Amino acid sequence: MEEANRFLQSTSLRVFNRRFAVNPRESQKAWREVPENLDLDRIISFRYTATVGNDNTVRLGGLLLDIAPGPQKRSYAKAKVEARQLLNGSWRIYAKDQLIAKHSSTSLNEPIRALPRKRAPLKGVQDYNWVYLASAPQKEANLNP
Repeated sequence: MEEANRFLQSTSLRVFNRRFAVNPRESQKAWREVPENLDLDRIISFRYTATVGNDNTVRLGGLLLDIAPGPQKRSYAKAKVEARQLLNGSWRIYAKDQLIAKHSSTSLNEPIRALPRKRAPLKGVQDYNWVYLASAPQKEANLNP
């Protein structure tokens, strides 16, 4: 391993760079500076939309996030909010791009999935098990002519 690394450093890497290295067309930096008013924590986070319950809480999976009353003791009940879990595990809740609540860290698992809703079947729709004819079980009488 050490001998291979020495060979790469002394011979192969120089030959490779001489053969394939290209000077850049533009010498300007390819990156831009981050604007001061940009909230990177909000951008680089898991985002969930939710509706605030009557008790001023947001439920995400098995997690319950409490929201303090707003200005003039205003309730956020039934409001559509955006819950974000930052990469450090903490939570922020936004209503119309305004931060309304912060919560301490929870474990970073895979993103929360919504539970499937149980809906009543539509009228006039029958519950059939459709099977392609080729994959349907063949009767023995049809197999032996």
